[in-house]
Amino acid sequence: MAQRKKTRDQAKTKNRPRIDLNLAAECLVYAAFHGDEAASEKFGRTVRTIQRYRSRSLEDPELSGVVAYKISQFEKTDWPDKLSRTIEGALEAVATACKELDKKKPESLEAIGATLAVLFDYKLAIDLLNARTSENRILTATDRQMGPFETVQGEA
Repeated sequence: MAQRKKTRDQAKTKNRPRIDLNLAAECLVYAAFHGDEAASEKFGRTVRTIQRYRSRSLEDPELSGVVAYKISQFEKTDWPDKLSRTIEGALEAVATACKELDKKKPESLEAIGATLAVLFDYKLAIDLLNARTSENRILTATDRQMGPFETVQGEA
């Protein structure tokens, strides 16, 4: 009985460990927006495992398809509106607190400055996320912090 020689692609597929595609895709999408460390903590996977998922998504059409679907679902949610409303509420709270603070005390001025710095960071993050989602940009492989996904124009 002659055994057939396996091609390199068949050998890769055969030796590849079975993974939960939904979990891997959720990890990758979360990591794209929050970083590998945060995804590691949230999903209970090591950073190295998330990196392996990312590498595998480049070679595994099934995993990359699930990732693309999860990204499209994430982009369809109303999270930008919720985030904008939350920040608007925070700005109103800061404005009210600023009126009540004794502006002659250095601690009050430091608190106002620190709060404004955080709010400006959130504003910058919102602007960056809006720019990414408005372009329908699925992250590029060279974007090390965000993930190895290809740019897709005109798809949602």
